Parts: sequence; structure tokens; C-alpha cells
Amino acid sequence: MSSGIYLVRGDDELVEMRETPYEAEDVLQQLIAKFPSLLAGDQFDAEVPRRWLLAGREASLPDDEDAAGRWSVDHLFLDQDAVPTLVEVKRSSDTRIRRAVVGQMLDYAANGVVYWLLEQLRELFVRQCERDERDPEEVAQDVAGEDVDVEEWWQRAGDNLRSGKVRMVFVSDEIPRELRRVVEFLNGQMNPAEVIAIEVKQYLSSGGMRTLVPRVIGQTADVEARKGRRTTAGRRRWDESRSSPRSPRNVARTRRASAASCTTGLAGAGGAQPLAPAASTDRGFPSSKRSAASIIRSRSTATAGLRSSSSICATARPSTTSRFASSCLSRSIAFQVSRSASRESTSVRASGSACLRPIPPPSSN
Repeated sequence: MSSGIYLVRGDDELVEMRETPYEAEDVLQQLIAKFPSLLAGDQFDAEVPRRWLLAGREASLPDDEDAAGRWSVDHLFLDQDAVPTLVEVKRSSDTRIRRAVVGQMLDYAANGVVYWLLEQLRELFVRQCERDERDPEEVAQDVAGEDVDVEEWWQRAGDNLRSGKVRMVFVSDEIPRELRRVVEFLNGQMNPAEVIAIEVKQYLSSGGMRTLVPRVIGQTADVEARKGRRTTAGRRRWDESRSSPRSPRNVARTRRASAASCTTGLAGAGGAQPLAPAASTDRGFPSSKRSAASIIRSRSTATAGLRSSSSICATARPSTTSRFASSCLSRSIAFQVSRSASRESTSVRASGSACLRPIPPPSSN
């Protein structure tokens, strides 16, 4: 069932606008090219909204060196951080939006980071500006920022492309449940690549008025925290004060818990003996905490797993797409293992200092 929104005109007129599908896919493509703000840059980052530079439409993409273009990306954008952003547009009535479009986009990204040259992107951008009758230097400066050297900004775009730091964006009038789940999963696993979906709903009135409402899908709070990004200052303060294992509140809480655990190991009524460590599995650290040795073993196991995955991929001689996906997933796993080891090391240090601190003998009256 279609929904609606209402526009209040003046003091006594209410205009009803009903959700309406786009007449054709090209209609939505043209709207995005003409109005890049429909990509909802403010929903990517509330503090620093994304600004978009349209490098070109139907950007040709080869699948081998010196080969002719095999695919065409609907839109290629760059943001102010020079992150290449590939946009694929599909109507919700197109059955390919549920599964096929995902493989299509991964093909684009995997081959783009390998075979696209920076000079090709700049030429594509110049031709787009000629069609729009705009000055390329002014457009690039507006997006990059007044204090940014445009040449350095373009070089950063090439660096991002080579390192796989790209953004894949699916756009439709309605994102189906199947695609939503895939987007959230991929965005949570891929790093530094980013996968996002954007709904751009269209509402029409009986008088011909049109309203477009974009909504970003795939940026869950857990994913943003895992990738080291925050969307608001309030969330950043909450994370640092409550979630970080290095915060004073959590360090103090760990020490109290460790001290309580160690106290259970005291024998005798007077308790005049030095504090004895609680039952442990690794040299005096409480069994409730993992020791430094177990952390080293975990890190070694994870590293061996990554080496094993790499050897499997090398043996199978994967395609460009599978190599790109494997690279993003491996970087994400390595980042999570490193951060987990850092947290556990902090907990071990706090536990050790609490357990090994002697309790002074009671004063005699």
C-alpha cells in the first residue's frame, strides 16, 4: 500500500501527495545527475556532510589492461575526501535489484580499482563539465574545498582508487529486504570499501507537484563504530565514556572486579598475609581474564587463519572480483583482531596491578 505526505499551503490548504513510482529508470538517473544532493550527503555524516562531484555518467569500465569498456557505471562521483563513489540505479520493479545488482556492482568496483587510470577519470570529468557548460576547475575546487589544492585532491583520488577505498551505492525508489540485508552485511565486513543503499521515494500531487525524499540504508551504529567513524558528536562522547575499554570508568570497574576476585583467595580470619592471587591459569592473573599468553596465542591463530585464507585464494586463482572482496574482508578481520587484542591487553594490565597489590596488616588496638 502506497503512503503519502501532506503539504500545507498558506493557512487553509492541505495538499496531499501520494507515493508514485518513477516512469522509467532514466528519470531517476537524470535527477541524481542534476541534483547530487539526492544522495543525502548529510545522512552519511551529520557533522561533515558529503559534497559530490559528478565525474561522469555511463562511465566505461574495462575488464583487462588495454581492453575496451565492458561495463558502464550509471554514475561516478567523488566526494570532498576524493573517495570514488560508484552509483547504480534500479527501479524496485526491476527483479535484478534483489540479487543480480550486487554481483554487478562488485564487478564494477573490483575492476575499477585495477584498470581505471586517474587520467581517464579526469578526462571523463572534463567531458561532463563541457556538457553541463561548467568550468572543471571551479567545480573541483567547490567540492574539494577552498583551502585544498585541486591537483593534490586528484592525486588522492588516484591513491584511494588503488587502495580499494571506494564507495558502492545502490539507488532505487524502494530498497527490497533482500538487498538491504546484503548491503548491511557487506558494509559491516568490507574495509576500507563502503557499501550503501539509498531510497529516493517520489511523491506527486494531483496538481503535478513533486517531492523527493532520500534515505540512506546500511550505516548501522555498530558498523560505523567498527570502522572508526561516528555520525554525531553525542554518540562519540557516549562511546568514549561508556564503551571504550581504556576509559577511566571501565578501567576502574575492571580493577574493582579483579580486586574482589583476588580477595576470595585470602585465608585465615585475620587476613594479615599478603594478598594471594586467585586461582589462575596463567601466572597469577584471575581465571576470569585472559592472560597475555592467551592473547598472543589468539593473535597467532588469527594470523594463521588469514595466511590460510590467502593461500586458498592464491591456489584457486580467483577473479578480479573475488580478489577485491577477499582483500576488503581480510583488512576488516585484521583490524578487528588488532583492536580486540588491544582491549584484552588493557584488561590484563588492570587485573595484574589489582591482584598483585598487597593488603596492609590490620592495626592493633
